[in-house]
Amino acid sequence: MRLKSLYNQERIYVLQQRAAERRNGEHPVIDPVAGRSNGSGARAFDALGRGPRGINDAKGFVFVSHLGEVMPSGFLPISGGNIRREPLLDIYQSSPLFVQLRDTSYLKGKCGVCEDREVCGGSRARAYAVAGDALAEEPCCIYQPTQAIQ
Repeated sequence: MRLKSLYNQERIYVLQQRAAERRNGEHPVIDPVAGRSNGSGARAFDALGRGPRGINDAKGFVFVSHLGEVMPSGFLPISGGNIRREPLLDIYQSSPLFVQLRDTSYLKGKCGVCEDREVCGGSRARAYAVAGDALAEEPCCIYQPTQAIQ
């Protein structure tokens, strides 16, 4: 069993069930990660009506400190910029920190090769707290990806 956050684990289960249903012809073809359906541009939603991806550090969420520092979350104390010096949107879209956190190809260790990295991605705050690197593997996940770690 995969021990990830309950939220991500449930999302992964729902996506796996939908993939099995599509293989059996029970559902229209929907890409839950990209959020497209049969070229119509309609967004895919899970069984609970949520969007195709979870909201993680720098993925749909930011934290702005009382000093204007823009961080990926309140639990990940790394600043991507300061809103007193540049617009929030510019920081969110262009800061190297935010860009790397949104791009799963930068993830290291088993998170970097995990087949669920687009859905889960692990906790970047826990990775930073334990390894000092926000892109390190999730330290609390015991799941071993099917692809070998290189």
